[in-house]
Amino acid sequence: MAAAESYWRDLLKGFIEPTPLGREMSHNGHEGSYDQQRLRLTAETTAGLQSLARRQKLTLNTLIQGAWAMLLSRYSGSDDIVFGTAVSGRPPELAAEPAKGQPGRRAA
Repeated sequence: MAAAESYWRDLLKGFIEPTPLGREMSHNGHEGSYDQQRLRLTAETTAGLQSLARRQKLTLNTLIQGAWAMLLSRYSGSDDIVFGTAVSGRPPELAAEPAKGQPGRRAA
C-alpha cells in the first residue's frame, strides 16, 4: 500500500488546487449557484454506450469518467484534470493499476 501511495503522491505533486470551472465570482465573493440535472437514458442509448465501451475495451464506468474529464477540461480550460471517486469493499491486496493513457492527463 505504501508503494501505491508513494506512486500517486509523486505523480500528483504538481496539483495544488481544485480544478477551476471557469465560473465568475458573484458580487459577494462566492461562486455562482449550481444546480442538479438528471437525465434518464433510453435502453437504446444505454446499449449504445455499453457497446462503445466494449469495443474500446473499457468499462461503462471508465467511459463515463472519461466524458466527465473532457467536460471538466472544457469548463476549466486546462488539459490537466484531476478527480477521483471513492471505492469501498476492495481488498487491500488488490493492486490498483494506472488508468489508460497518462494518469492525471486528459487523453487527446
